Amino acid sequence: TVPEGAGTGSFTSEITGLSIFTRYYVRAYATNGVGTAYGEELSFRTKWNNAPVTDYDGNVYNTVGIGDQVWLARNLSATHYSDGTAIPLVENTSGWEALNFDDQAYCWYENNIGNINTYGALYTWAAAARGDSSKLNPSGLQGACPDGYHLPSDEEWKDLEVALGMSSAEADLIGRRGTDEGGKLKETGNEHWGGENIGATNESGFTGLGSGVRDFDGNFNFLGYVAPLWSSTQYSDSQAWIRALNYDDAKITRNPYTKSNGYAVRCVGD
Repeated sequence: TVPEGAGTGSFTSEITGLSIFTRYYVRAYATNGVGTAYGEELSFRTKWNNAPVTDYDGNVYNTVGIGDQVWLARNLSATHYSDGTAIPLVENTSGWEALNFDDQAYCWYENNIGNINTYGALYTWAAAARGDSSKLNPSGLQGACPDGYHLPSDEEWKDLEVALGMSSAEADLIGRRGTDEGGKLKETGNEHWGGENIGATNESGFTGLGSGVRDFDGNFNFLGYVAPLWSSTQYSDSQAWIRALNYDDAKITRNPYTKSNGYAVRCVGD
């Protein structure tokens, strides 16, 4: 409550001490001998602190605010957890094929470290989530993400999709859903996407790239054609929920996939 004077006339209040990237609700009021009357409730959200984020390895990430969330604006490249523990690097095909569903591992697409600042790393789910699972919103599971950020749960991905225009009912479906929400997340053009890159506008600033996959058999596939991203939420002992952007569609894919596949990671702010 901010009192601004007595009597008739116009009054102006200055609200100070607000937190960054926080939604606030306000309304005017007037009190007299009869009682208190309130004006229309209004809401606003303060700006986010868009200072770059640095992980343990020194990789730097810009951030972007979408809806009520703040996301890293590129895929994760970390080779260590935030406490300095190394994530196992598995390069050879037979070594990746031998991974179990709960094994932690990462690699670069086609083992080319030149992809570090473009497509980021590809992680098994156990590496991305650091061996844990969460379906909470927020997930509360930092996983491989830098301090102040965490691996998004399936529910947090749904919040992103709804903020981009998808209905809640569609967000609960499996497979390709929505209309143009995936296009709003994809980088435009063909530098990092093959084919027609249908519907790409990147109006969200998320700048999703066709990061490709490493299948559980150790083979690399689909660079420039698909961008699967892990969630913190497991579907079963062998599968976890993912989101995927596709070159041939402006929709977003929601499916459970094998935990020993290598997929990219996007982190969301705490």
